[in-house]
Amino acid sequence: MTTIMELINFFDHDSKEYKEFLQHLICFNGDVPFDIEEVDKAQNAIISTVNTCLNQSQSRYNGLLILDKILPQCSNDVFSKYCMLWISKATQVLESIHSNLQELSISCKILGYLIIKSKDVSDIQKQVSMQNVKQLINIISNLNTEKKCGPIYYLIAVLLHQYPEVCERFQV
Repeated sequence: MTTIMELINFFDHDSKEYKEFLQHLICFNGDVPFDIEEVDKAQNAIISTVNTCLNQSQSRYNGLLILDKILPQCSNDVFSKYCMLWISKATQVLESIHSNLQELSISCKILGYLIIKSKDVSDIQKQVSMQNVKQLINIISNLNTEKKCGPIYYLIAVLLHQYPEVCERFQV
């Protein structure tokens, strides 16, 4: 019987088919029996793929799509380890003048989730509060009018709700 890691390693990790396979695996794995060790290996491979995609501007959108699917399933350890990296990479999408509305939308969704979940981890909460909130507010305020869409307002609402004291300093 083929293991999940054999399936993962079967694909060229830079191929479109591999990314599609990961998305299907993440979305439809409810009926597939895995042992714990295999799940950990698969999760590590998926996280590695996500981080590789996020580190390259041409594949960042695909990385965000996969990240969107796995974030709710991430353990607290994985979240704590990679949260700041994921915030910085999603923020880069907001900063890019080349980002389209689809990319902005997934980026805002990911940032919203990360900011909400960061309130549960005191070290990350402190970093987000001191560094990222101000940066995100500045980026959002400098966006072109045509890029200010619903997901941007969602992100603003999350920032205001989760970090009101920090946002108050930047009311202007």
